Amino acid sequence: FESFRTANHWYSSIQQSSYLGDHFEPFILILLPFYLIIPHPKTLLILQTVFLALPAIPIFFITRMVFKYQVSKYRQEDTRYKIQDISQVNLWALGVSFFYLLNPLVHNINLFEFHLLPFSLVFLFTASYFYIKSSQELKFNSQKSFIWFILFCFLALLAREDMPLIIF
Repeated sequence: FESFRTANHWYSSIQQSSYLGDHFEPFILILLPFYLIIPHPKTLLILQTVFLALPAIPIFFITRMVFKYQVSKYRQEDTRYKIQDISQVNLWALGVSFFYLLNPLVHNINLFEFHLLPFSLVFLFTASYFYIKSSQELKFNSQKSFIWFILFCFLALLAREDMPLIIF
């Protein structure tokens, strides 16, 4: 017990200090059960890779919502404009999500080492989706979307202490 109390389990060999003294990132505690199951650094890198791929889902829904809005706007302005199927909108949204996954900047985040900042991307994009959704809905339904927006903003705040700068 004495060795456990005196040992510095948060020591970072790269920074030569305690990891907790550098950044406030409580999201690392959410990753702890996964690391306890497979205690290897590659576990953290695999989780980081998964969380870098997950924003493609809210990006798809954001893009689909924006394209549906644009299509309905063009339908009102120009009666000659007809869209055959909603699948065209879904195809465009899928393409934007696909280009996010192919973006070299996203791959560069995952290239060198483990960081907790990429974990916030899925929460930021999902919060953006609910913010856009709450602004497009009627006043009665927008409260539910706004609560989801606040929840995902809070989850993004758990990833890093400087996340409020991005959210606000």
